[in-house]
Amino acid sequence: MAKSVESLTVESLLGGILVQQCKSYTHLFALLHQIPDLLQTRQSVKLLVIDSVASIFRHGFKDYSLRSKLLIHVMQSLARLAHDKQIAVVVTNQIVTRFGLSREDPAYFIPALGDSWGHAASLRLLIEIDAEDSDGENARVLTIVKSRTAKRSSTRFKIDERGIRDVGIAL
Repeated sequence: MAKSVESLTVESLLGGILVQQCKSYTHLFALLHQIPDLLQTRQSVKLLVIDSVASIFRHGFKDYSLRSKLLIHVMQSLARLAHDKQIAVVVTNQIVTRFGLSREDPAYFIPALGDSWGHAASLRLLIEIDAEDSDGENARVLTIVKSRTAKRSSTRFKIDERGIRDVGIAL
């Protein structure tokens, strides 16, 4: 039975989130192996967040082919886990600046783990600081970059002591 909004508490919401810290890809692989058992004992968990997979895989790999194979294995394991356990899986990436070949070429942002990682996800959201935030609201812009069901669109929001708040019309 669905809980009413009045019965939700910080503890009940946070009780549905599993938090584990990974400092290396070997630790991440060990955790991926353990997560099904952890979820069996904590059936209230409905959200798994990995922040950030890029910090684990960005540095220390001389063999980019191996890195790509390991990343594909992580993505496939997480997709299978989400399907089998009916949980949401959120994986954060980082962005890096790619500079043009000459001073005239503009710099632009790209996903730190490359395009293949971005293509593997079924939903990609981009969260940026709102450059148009002249009111000092610490606003962010969330953009749907890739979705099977929604068209590309953006909206402004902020997070304050009351939670996530809309700060304007969709962009």
